[in-house]
Amino acid sequence: MRIKNQVLGNALIYLVATVFNAAIPFILLPILTRVLSPSDYGVVSMFLVMLSIFSAVVGLSMNGVISIRYFQLGRTRLAEYISTITIMLVFTTFMAVAVVFLVGDWMASITGVPMGWLMAAVIVSGVQFIINIKLTLLQVEGKAKKFGVLQVSQSFINAVASLGLVLIAGMAWQGRVLGHALSVGLLGLVVILWMSRDKLFVRPVAWREHGRDALRFGLPLIPHAIGGWLLIAGDRFIVKENLGLTDTGIYMAAMQVGMGLHMAYEAFFRSWHPAITKSITKNEVKDRRLLVRSVYKVMSGSFLALSIYCLLVWLVYPWLVGEKFSAGIWIALVFAVSAFFSACYYATAIFMHIQNRNELLAVNTFVSGGIGLVLSLILCQDFGLLGVAVGMLIGKILAFIFCWISANYVFPMPWLRPFS
Repeated sequence: MRIKNQVLGNALIYLVATVFNAAIPFILLPILTRVLSPSDYGVVSMFLVMLSIFSAVVGLSMNGVISIRYFQLGRTRLAEYISTITIMLVFTTFMAVAVVFLVGDWMASITGVPMGWLMAAVIVSGVQFIINIKLTLLQVEGKAKKFGVLQVSQSFINAVASLGLVLIAGMAWQGRVLGHALSVGLLGLVVILWMSRDKLFVRPVAWREHGRDALRFGLPLIPHAIGGWLLIAGDRFIVKENLGLTDTGIYMAAMQVGMGLHMAYEAFFRSWHPAITKSITKNEVKDRRLLVRSVYKVMSGSFLALSIYCLLVWLVYPWLVGEKFSAGIWIALVFAVSAFFSACYYATAIFMHIQNRNELLAVNTFVSGGIGLVLSLILCQDFGLLGVAVGMLIGKILAFIFCWISANYVFPMPWLRPFS
């Protein structure tokens, strides 16, 4: 009962923060879709795609291990661990900048984003990594209010800066992209000062040990992160190359509306995952049937949320995005369904994290992402934007199925007998 109350209490705070956080892009959407052309919106989309790619590589996906090591290391060793990861982050960021400098012209030609902005995306992803470390610490410490304030503050600054640069300064897609970069830079500075005050940046003594441990956790996740990117961003490359930047903008607006449901799911999992990890680590949950019931309740609640969300999207979409982008309504609905299967995926992936079998997660996600991309490319030829979205949906479904099977392999539970 104590675990349930803790999860529900923090989940409510996360949900409120996420609603405010999600409301800001939705407030921006009807403004920007009426000021920017679909082509400009397409460039913004491709910048965010490259940002997600760099985020999968810069930092080597090492920040996720902090949520596990937090319960295993003392305060001093945890500070050394974080400092080691941060030093490695600086090195990988400079390496990524060097790579973009060498092949930036080629990357610009296939994305439509100038090389200078691609370099900016690398730096922004590095700073965002630091912010994510702090968000992870707040999450595992159960400080949901501070987590929400930090998260909403970044989105609020992003919105204000973007609107100011687009509406007042008269910038086009550059204003939206620069607003995003400014919000990350400002919050990154705040987080660095915050973590310094908390003495989380120290001279690491056992840096070799911590570095090897972080790499053992993070390196297998890079294919997983790339596979995840294939599921959430590779489709925009297909649209851009086959249908152009204008259709990319329409697709991006629809995706943003459809994936709004994904943010609501994330609010719950930010509270549910740490509680489940802690309970299993401390052996507080001895009956695995309780875990199975908990997962099934999560899936059922997610489906109910999906049904309500799809109805709302059908009613408000044309008003929300405006005439130039209204053709994407069916794509938005497909993305909402994709968000549901992502929720089912998250409900089972936690058990592979706990068992430190991330290599299975990496293979599963990479394979399903690849299948989704191939199907999107094939369906794009005959069904256009909708075909791309359906292909990615199939990839999401496969990712969940593969993850569920693998989770049961490393952490067997009575999925078919939850009440027996």
